[in-house]
Amino acid sequence: HFINAFAYHEMVTNTNPSLLKSKLLEEGNKKWHEIKKKEYDSIQREIQNLLSTPIPLQATFGFAKNLSMSKIPTSSNQQLILRPSTFSPFHEYEIFPNAAAQKAECKKIKIAKTKIIELESLFNLATDIKNKNIINECSKKIDALKQRANNQARMVAKKQKQLSKEDI
Repeated sequence: HFINAFAYHEMVTNTNPSLLKSKLLEEGNKKWHEIKKKEYDSIQREIQNLLSTPIPLQATFGFAKNLSMSKIPTSSNQQLILRPSTFSPFHEYEIFPNAAAQKAECKKIKIAKTKIIELESLFNLATDIKNKNIINECSKKIDALKQRANNQARMVAKKQKQLSKEDI
């Protein structure tokens, strides 16, 4: 446990997940020889200290730079819409061949980014005033056509009723 915790601590503090394994193992063994003479509880505390090393935010959220948002001015009827200015949906991350978990997470990130792009385009379509005006005009035309069809159906029924009375 100690060597793994030490390797984790070194990788996090150096913000480099691909340190030389031989160097890490050598340093970890030196540190272990110093610590293994201590009591079990102090060894466990040391392992917990190594594992609780805080991860720097810039290393974890480096991809957030791609999500810089810009405000687009809109008309008085709309609120401000946030649109991505330099959003790269398919940024390739460097993944080692034996890193199955990283590959799976990368795939999830790609899927999430494509969903974000789709939702943003749908949002932009739904909030566009031109599209709303076109939809309103078309719905008014459809309502007028329905009214005419109802009137024609009523007139046809009335004529059939008159024709049936004349035949009697």
